Amino acid sequence: MMGRLMSQKSKTMICQTCNNYPDLADRNCSMFIGTSAFRKDTLIAHWKSNSHRKCEEKKKSDEMKTIEASGSCSSSQSGPLLSCVRKMEKENEDKIKKLITTAYFICNHEKPFTDFPRLVELQEVNGLDMGNFYRSDNACRRFIQYIYEDLFKGVKMQIENDLHFYSILIDGATDSSVTENELIYLRFVENGRPVNHYFSIEDVEKADAQGILKEIEGAFTRNGIPNWKDKLIGFGSDGASVNLGCRGGIATLIKRDVPHLVITHCIAHRLELAANSAIKNHKHMKEIQDLLQYLYKHYQYSPKALRELRQIGEALEEKVLKPTKLAGTRWLPHIHRALEVLVREFRVLLAHFEHIRESRSGSAEVQGRATFISKKLKEYKFLYIVFFFLDILKVLSVLSLKFQQDYLTLSAMFDAISTANLSLIELKTVNGKELTNFLATVDSQNSTYKDIQLSNMNIDEDFTRQKQVIVDLIVAALDNRFEPMEKDPVLKAASLILSFSEWPQDRNDLATYGNEEMAYLLENFHEILERNGCNLDAIMDQNGEWKDFKAYIGRHKATVAVENFFIYPDLKRRFINMILVLELLLSFPLSSAVCERGFSAMKRVKTDWRSSLKPEMLIISLYSKEFVNCF
Repeated sequence: MMGRLMSQKSKTMICQTCNNYPDLADRNCSMFIGTSAFRKDTLIAHWKSNSHRKCEEKKKSDEMKTIEASGSCSSSQSGPLLSCVRKMEKENEDKIKKLITTAYFICNHEKPFTDFPRLVELQEVNGLDMGNFYRSDNACRRFIQYIYEDLFKGVKMQIENDLHFYSILIDGATDSSVTENELIYLRFVENGRPVNHYFSIEDVEKADAQGILKEIEGAFTRNGIPNWKDKLIGFGSDGASVNLGCRGGIATLIKRDVPHLVITHCIAHRLELAANSAIKNHKHMKEIQDLLQYLYKHYQYSPKALRELRQIGEALEEKVLKPTKLAGTRWLPHIHRALEVLVREFRVLLAHFEHIRESRSGSAEVQGRATFISKKLKEYKFLYIVFFFLDILKVLSVLSLKFQQDYLTLSAMFDAISTANLSLIELKTVNGKELTNFLATVDSQNSTYKDIQLSNMNIDEDFTRQKQVIVDLIVAALDNRFEPMEKDPVLKAASLILSFSEWPQDRNDLATYGNEEMAYLLENFHEILERNGCNLDAIMDQNGEWKDFKAYIGRHKATVAVENFFIYPDLKRRFINMILVLELLLSFPLSSAVCERGFSAMKRVKTDWRSSLKPEMLIISLYSKEFVNCF
């Protein structure tokens, strides 16, 4: 409310509230002086202004003080009035909370804002009192904006006051409005665990390194963090040259101002590239990939083919799953799932393609595809490699999902790679679960699998050599992609410090263990550590924190967790400087998979029907924090 708006003498429009509090008001504002421009836009602009908001808050504060003063002077007369006012405020507050929660549901579940009024009406049908105001789709937009401002206020305070270090994770994509977007996440430590937190999504005018860096700087400046490089320690992205180019990439440009910057190519992308290159370089694995592509293409673009497949499935009394595509943000789990569908629907798929081939239905391309697939699915050697490959993909899919975890640490990453390598090497000589089940199902006497006659079957054929070649190819591809990270002096030193389980038990070994690595890290990051209050001498002194820290790990190796040093007050006081080092190391960027998930959410929300949706309206969908817990 703006108080009395019309001046009877001058026939102008003024804000009485602002005139009552001239010290807080904007005296140069037309609504303070008086304006003859009777326009709705003028009123709305003034109502949203900070100066008017301060005057309104002051007015409400004075009114409440008056009511409370009256109540204390004459409780018998004014007491009931005060109780009534407070009751009305409480009722309105409850209604607003319900409306805000509804608006959060709309955005978090990727619904259009026009669903808001209908959801409000539905809740009233179910017996809730939702009030008679703020029920429109525009009100929903405003609520979402307020939610974002409230949430980001906490994030901003955390960045400015609580965080000592963070890394940025970025990725770019084009939305439904053909606008280039850059998604920015921050990686930092919270209660001893690394977390990835949404920061901003920016429209990019020019998608080169300079243009994207300009938008990143603009995002920090607009959110009140102009000195964003002061706490920056890492940069993570996919391998695009605009991001990681050694001459003019974004990371290179930032490193000119941040010499200690840790630059990483997303480990999830590295894994996908390693597996893909290995598959393309092996004949049988490439044949499996091509067959899966043919299956997807055949049923994706032909409703008739899919209908026939389901009819054959019903005749064979088997439930049919549609073959899935190989593409996606997490390619390895996609191809693993596609191969699982092939194995599960083996009999139905083979029967359908045999029917197509024998009936000679479809085009020459369809006939050739049916002949190729039916021939391959009846080859014993091909099926053997399929099930062996399925065991390999299971190992790689587990590793891929591990790499997509937000809380993954450097030591856990290297452990996961080592575990995957061991599992792959074991498959050279020990059959995995899927291959074992296949061999147990094959009828060697009749040369059949699930009652299907197999060709060129020799149960005594030795596949050891072929299995070794496939595994060696994949392991070599993994080494080629991850060896540079394992040899990086900063990452190598950080991994050694954080791998508490690998620290030596013997006191003689423990006394000098990690000294060189710790000294190297302190030297590399001395500037940012000292800027955040870390006493480097107190760490490396003869009787400093580093020795005390090693002694503590040595005594509690079986139960110690890095989170303990951030949670327990006695440890926080005891290792006040070492904790800063741990926070820095845990903030290293590893995977930008969270950006891929962010873009997936954006594309689900910003469809062709909602292509004009502004970035700020996507905020809540990209936040991992559950706002409803605030109520």
